[in-house]
Amino acid sequence: MIIENIKEGTIEQIRVDNPNNTYININTDIGYRKSRIFSICSNLMIVSFLIRSNRVLANYIKESDIVICAPGGICLGGFYNWSHLYIMKLCNYLAKPIIYYSRSIGPFNPQNILQKFFCSKAQTVLKNVDFLSLRDAKSMDLADTLSISYIKAIDSAFLDVPNVKAPDSVKSKVSSKPYVVFVPNQLTWHPTFCNMTQESIDKSYLKMIEIIACKTDYNIVMLPQLYLSNKSDYEYFKRLQHLSKYSSRIIVLSDTYSSDIQQSIIRSAQMIIGARYHSIIFGINNLIPVIALNYEHKIAGTLDILEIKRRSLDFNSKEAILNFDYKEFEHLIISEQPSKDELKKYAKAAHQIAKSCFNTAFNVISKCNS
Repeated sequence: MIIENIKEGTIEQIRVDNPNNTYININTDIGYRKSRIFSICSNLMIVSFLIRSNRVLANYIKESDIVICAPGGICLGGFYNWSHLYIMKLCNYLAKPIIYYSRSIGPFNPQNILQKFFCSKAQTVLKNVDFLSLRDAKSMDLADTLSISYIKAIDSAFLDVPNVKAPDSVKSKVSSKPYVVFVPNQLTWHPTFCNMTQESIDKSYLKMIEIIACKTDYNIVMLPQLYLSNKSDYEYFKRLQHLSKYSSRIIVLSDTYSSDIQQSIIRSAQMIIGARYHSIIFGINNLIPVIALNYEHKIAGTLDILEIKRRSLDFNSKEAILNFDYKEFEHLIISEQPSKDELKKYAKAAHQIAKSCFNTAFNVISKCNS
């Protein structure tokens, strides 16, 4: 596994013990990004090799038989992730098969010439990968519009329901009374919300906390999902707790727990309210009612695939946040929740889609190796 510029300790969170597995973190050199953008736009990939870290990356890819692009978000789309696109183009340049597994794509709404180049190159890459699976209905609709062939997928977390118990230190914090899990998202890092103040976003979350506290007897467990990130969920959640009139009802957990432990915490909740994608995925996976704060199309698209109705609230623009439907939010909090049978149906459908995609990808990889 090759990763770039990750924080110390992160590899330990994703490591799977196997003698055949190797984990490589490449620290990029000054100028790497500009060289990659130039190489993509000019179709002169060799120019990027003037940067040492690009040569290191190219050598690892050259030694590989197949490149599997792990499940993830809209790097080929709204994030305009040039390094991600560069890796795809580098694979093309070195004639390596690409498995683009269970990802989201789009939207392709360029605002300048550079973004137009990006969208054009990204669409060409997507049309020429050896295997493409998309994990949400919005990405699939976009692919259909662009005549891009794909396999229907869903988030790869649905391949497994981890049987892990939360540490005693966590249990002692959260087990005093029933709780909901609430996962806000700062959002000002996201291109869609760069013109919003953090205060206006915080105000919306604080109103949600007020509704939960006033309309239920539940505690509110705030569960960071970014492991030791520079954009610290933990510090942000502590700040929201400090700003809230209901701070005594709020429990902020550490940002050092693995995704398996996060799922264990969610499994014991009454419901989960999330403005992060995997908070909703983990809720569905563990048969817990969800309320999705839909800030990006991958959340709404996943609920569309599973035909989960009326559990998503728009949180995807400045206007949506400033005019958030708190009455509907309150209704979802206090009304009768989906039955266990309904929750099992959603999870079963998700597991079947995930397994089918995995088996198809495995067969493609086997053929590439033969």
